[in-house]
Amino acid sequence: MIKIVVVDDEEKARKSISFLLKDFSDVEIVGEASSASEAVTVIEKIRPDLVFLDVVMPQQSGFDLLDKLLLLGLNDFDVIFLTAHEEFAIKAFKYAAFDYLLKPIDKQELTEALIRFRNKKKTDLESRAETLNSFFSDNKIRVSLYYDGCVMLINPEEIVWLEANRAHTKIWFNDGKEQIVSQNMGQIETKLNPNYFIKVHKSRIINKKYLLRFVRSDKTLVIKCGNEEVSVRAATRFDMNQL
Repeated sequence: MIKIVVVDDEEKARKSISFLLKDFSDVEIVGEASSASEAVTVIEKIRPDLVFLDVVMPQQSGFDLLDKLLLLGLNDFDVIFLTAHEEFAIKAFKYAAFDYLLKPIDKQELTEALIRFRNKKKTDLESRAETLNSFFSDNKIRVSLYYDGCVMLINPEEIVWLEANRAHTKIWFNDGKEQIVSQNMGQIETKLNPNYFIKVHKSRIINKKYLLRFVRSDKTLVIKCGNEEVSVRAATRFDMNQL
């Protein structure tokens, strides 16, 4: 979910942005501000992913706000500037603006800006995950999994089994908890030690450390997951000698 804060001194403009964004299922307006001073408080509290920022506001401009946030170390977000004045475009990009939209906001241009932001966010997340994987690659003591904009470092021994869920993967851990992550199973499989993790089905991998028994008659593997025994169906052609 993309957390958005809208900063504009005009209530009508803020409502317009809210109306245009309501059709996007993966974005949420988590805060609004009508002035630069109010925006500092809102941004510090919420820590948004993206800020829609009006350039021209009374007392302090959008640029003044960014200068102040930089000094406070509160600049870990992207900015899409909103203004009726095209002449501010060059200055906006000098402030490393992610994008620049002219008022009145065109929905198609807004959609394209959000698509670019989604792609950037995905690329940034994959880059961070790759960096973490490289850091731990010598001893293979951690696997990086990412979901909901976060990178989670996991000891592979904590993973009991995995199941493909379209472009995502559902993972069960040894404490009984489960999590859907935004990598496909193939991406995760490359990070796991094949001496312990066995692909028993095209969409399922188990950690044989937690294997209790194999029921040959129906190709079912019974594994220990938390305090429960869980049955995982293997492929029809699965060879138990792989275990």
